[in-house]
Amino acid sequence: MALLPTEAFDVEVEEKREYPPIPAGDYSVVIQEAELKDTNKGGQRVAIRYEIEAGALAGRLVFDSLNIINKGDKARITEQIARRKLIQIFEAIGKPGAQDTNDMLGGRLKLRIKLTNNPDFPNDVTKYMPLNATPARQSFTPPAAPQPEPAAAAPAAAQDVDPLEVAAASPKAPWSRAA
Repeated sequence: MALLPTEAFDVEVEEKREYPPIPAGDYSVVIQEAELKDTNKGGQRVAIRYEIEAGALAGRLVFDSLNIINKGDKARITEQIARRKLIQIFEAIGKPGAQDTNDMLGGRLKLRIKLTNNPDFPNDVTKYMPLNATPARQSFTPPAAPQPEPAAAAPAAAQDVDPLEVAAASPKAPWSRAA
């Protein structure tokens, strides 16, 4: 055993800064980092780091991991989901068909983020959209103005009759009626 010199402990220790989860919603981001990494089970994943561009959360980082080659129990499903997301990212940044993580760098897109129950990973990216995409909450289209009724409406077809309404209007239960 060797005794460490006192200089080995002469260092300022920085406190780890805690960041609260990013609230659920749509955020404009830029891709800061994208690289292919090995997983613990022998697969491969694309690790992506996004930076929020505007608003009160500008500068906050969002992390995403897409297991494109998976050796786990649900490998096929996991791979399909990750590969679809990868295609959506390339389409959202305007580079459909790209096949290199370097093509992602600097790409700008909109992410939809939701909160999870996992304290270690409280945010989950659920959708990748081009920057000009309309947020889900603002996509409401008011109904069209009512059209005047035709003069003589055709009787409703028998298929359009709700059996529950017929049963409720009948004084007897359907099974007790004579045919």
